Amino acid sequence: LIYTPLFLILATQSQATSVLQVTSKRGSWSTKTAWGSVKDLAAKVQQTAAKELGEKFKCKKQFNHCNSNCPDATWVDAMIQADNDVKSPKAIVNVGCNKASDAVEWLHRWDSARWDLPRWLPVLPPMKGFACPLSEKTVPPVVAQGAGTPGAVCIEAMPKTAAALKTALAKYLLPHSNDTELATQLDMVHAAVSNEEASGLTVDFPDSAPGTEVEGMNQSEGGPTRPVIVRTVDSLVKERALPKVDILIIDTEGADPLVLQGSTDTLKSVRYLEFEVHRDLVKAAWSQIKLRSVMDGLADFDCYWAGNQGSLYPVMECWEDTFENGCWSNIVCARKTDVWSRVLRSHAKAHADA
Repeated sequence: LIYTPLFLILATQSQATSVLQVTSKRGSWSTKTAWGSVKDLAAKVQQTAAKELGEKFKCKKQFNHCNSNCPDATWVDAMIQADNDVKSPKAIVNVGCNKASDAVEWLHRWDSARWDLPRWLPVLPPMKGFACPLSEKTVPPVVAQGAGTPGAVCIEAMPKTAAALKTALAKYLLPHSNDTELATQLDMVHAAVSNEEASGLTVDFPDSAPGTEVEGMNQSEGGPTRPVIVRTVDSLVKERALPKVDILIIDTEGADPLVLQGSTDTLKSVRYLEFEVHRDLVKAAWSQIKLRSVMDGLADFDCYWAGNQGSLYPVMECWEDTFENGCWSNIVCARKTDVWSRVLRSHAKAHADA
């Protein structure tokens, strides 16, 4: 998923309310808001969203879920502003990390002094371009601090891409050799991720050019392959002794249902989930696994189609059998009991016609 951060304009269905920008200095908060403190803002967001939660979403007669291949995730700013978990460090797991742009942008949200996409992209070796072009960010993303040092696990299966990421990370860290904490924040892992693993288990994975985004397990199209070790999200999280995972991002070109099956324990703590739906790939896991069965396994989450124009549309509340039709699309979810779920609901109602 590619983010285009903007100033947040919190809105109900009928009326926009106010604009909030949160900037930060390392170790402290600096805020400007018409409502006072960030705590007051979070309460306001929760009150507004709670009211809207009681209202049934006005589903469309026919919704084009395929218009979610390159989402404009403007709702993330609202999530950061409304976050009521400001005590514990954030943990991010990015499966199918590719160029690590998503992982770096999430790290930037809670450690803008150390992590910045404009500084990350230039250290990448020559790579294939983005399937979803990065939009020009004329307004910086909303950032927050005070929750400790965030960390991200970046898991990439394609051999040349994984090697390029490790080279880029070393180059990024070079000017900060005395910052030992920085060196631990982005953990690069070369592995294919699925629903099970065993000692010595590997899969023949496409060995394409660095940065290739259109190939995954069983998607080599006759090109060269190399054996890559197979892991599960649960085992990788346990191996790193992560007490929780706040954000789980999955983008594997067709294996996302298997990745979710191997994330059962991890999902118990996940607050925000993103995954790709690719039922058009006939050789991938998605061709054998129904979207409805995947959604049934995510009963603790509220999930939405992530629109290319910044909209969110409920998957289950507005379910249509046509959602099973194959195309490249994306879904985002938030735990039902989390403030982020209320934020997504409010955003969906405010942008119903986007």
